Amino acid sequence: SKATEKASEEAENSEKSGVEAIDGVAAALAAAGITAKVMEIASAVYDLANAYSEAEKIVVNATGATGEAFDGLGESMLRAYAGNDDSLEDTAAAIGEINTRMGLTGDSLTEVTGKFMDYADITGTNAVSSVQNLTKIMNKWNLEASDVESVMDKLAYAGQISGASVDSLSQNLITGAASFQEIGLSLD
Repeated sequence: SKATEKASEEAENSEKSGVEAIDGVAAALAAAGITAKVMEIASAVYDLANAYSEAEKIVVNATGATGEAFDGLGESMLRAYAGNDDSLEDTAAAIGEINTRMGLTGDSLTEVTGKFMDYADITGTNAVSSVQNLTKIMNKWNLEASDVESVMDKLAYAGQISGASVDSLSQNLITGAASFQEIGLSLD
């Protein structure tokens, strides 16, 4: 604020030409470190734009979506990204996988993506492989998409009490589903 006031005073009180007045303003702003901050902000915006462009490519490659469908996926991606501390690229990959495998869009897609990102963080897994494993389990055990959170909870708990990785447990539930069901076992 002081730098801005000083720059304004210098420009008003000076009988310099327009170019010299601008140089005076620029020098005052530079002395205050404002131009360095503007450059930092511009660089951050450029980096974010590049990251968003890469994330869009990930979503398009995973879903093939265009137009309004793509716009909706982009909105879900940004809302899910805002709700977690994972990278934009990881969030985009999860959005694409969940949309493709579960057919979710809008608020449901955003919510389920957040749950998968949390699940992957808690279990030390990759969100995309978690989506793949859990949807395979749900298909093998004839579960609805609305059961996804329950399946996540059960797997995370089983991993914690057994010491086995959730990926290993998932593979056992996928490959052994028919045998387990034949002898009357449920997913629980």
